[in-house]
Amino acid sequence: MRAGRLDEWVIFETPTKTTQLSGFKSSTWVTLLSDWCEVTRLAGIEKYETSQLTEVADVKLNMRYRTNITKTMRFILNGEYYSIYSVKEMKRMRGIEIFGKLIEIT
Repeated sequence: MRAGRLDEWVIFETPTKTTQLSGFKSSTWVTLLSDWCEVTRLAGIEKYETSQLTEVADVKLNMRYRTNITKTMRFILNGEYYSIYSVKEMKRMRGIEIFGKLIEIT
C-alpha cells in the first residue's frame, strides 16, 4: 500500500449502549479511531423511495491493515456519514478494503 495515496482523514465510530441515571437505556456512537485512507467514489445512483428521489452514493476505502473494523460500525468522511456494508482483507494483510453507503442522519 502506497502511503501517498492515503490522503483523506476518516473517522470510524462504533455503537455503544449506555444506561442513564434514570435507568433509561440508549444507544450512541463513540469514536473508535481516525486514520488516513485512500477514497474511491463509486458510481452513485438515484432511486425512488416512497415518492421521493433518493440519492445512493457508495465509496470504497483502502487503509492499512487492522482487525477492529466491522460492519456494525460507521465512518465519517468530509462531514458525511456512511454505513459499512463490507470489510475485506487485501492480499497478505497489506491492508483492508471497506465499502460504505451514504446514510442520512436525522
